[in-house]
Amino acid sequence: MRSVRSQRVRAGSDGHRQRPARVLATALVALAIAASVTLRASAPADLFDDIYRRGQPMEQSIKTIRAHFTETTTSSLLVKPVVAEGTLLAVRPSDILLSYTKPEKKLLRIDATTLRFVWPDRQLHETRDIHESQARVQKYFVDKTPDELRRHFDITAAEDRARPGTWRLEMLPKRKQIQQGVTKIELWIDQRSTMLSAMTLTFAGGDTKTMAFSNVEVNAPITLADLGLPSA
Repeated sequence: MRSVRSQRVRAGSDGHRQRPARVLATALVALAIAASVTLRASAPADLFDDIYRRGQPMEQSIKTIRAHFTETTTSSLLVKPVVAEGTLLAVRPSDILLSYTKPEKKLLRIDATTLRFVWPDRQLHETRDIHESQARVQKYFVDKTPDELRRHFDITAAEDRARPGTWRLEMLPKRKQIQQGVTKIELWIDQRSTMLSAMTLTFAGGDTKTMAFSNVEVNAPITLADLGLPSA
């Protein structure tokens, strides 16, 4: 017989201690892709290289991003997926604010060294040092050519008929250090804008987190002051 806590988790809460870490992984990878989705290509050319080449002009112009997101979490501890919505604000190179509005209000603020998580209804405020996680993102994702990315991932790219107008990239980590956290990364790139439209992370153990982005504004008037958090 499951405990009361287990029943509550299965009813829809994946645990406030685990959520920040999983959201952190999502946010860090999203930031890495936003920062480097359009790098230079290298031979031999294929669709993956071509996607990078096509996006070069957009990549050079991006300073800020504002977008609505829908986050879907699946887990063996959940009876059904948990769906959340909110707004993402990003100021390059490394500042992000995820403002969750549904089903509960939460705030996740990330910069180059620190994660701050605020869950007002539960009076929860957490601060974590993430400089090592950020260093890994820089090492494996940012400012990398396709060939450099292929050293760390098996990568396939194709048009996705299930999502017309997008390319789907699948990245399977080769290194155990990455596999211990994320076993598969799937990215959907809009063919017109070359911007990230959705991503799915599959974690060790089979849990997944998908973030779909809409109403994306590039270079919206956002400053670091707009990414502030309420005081504890």
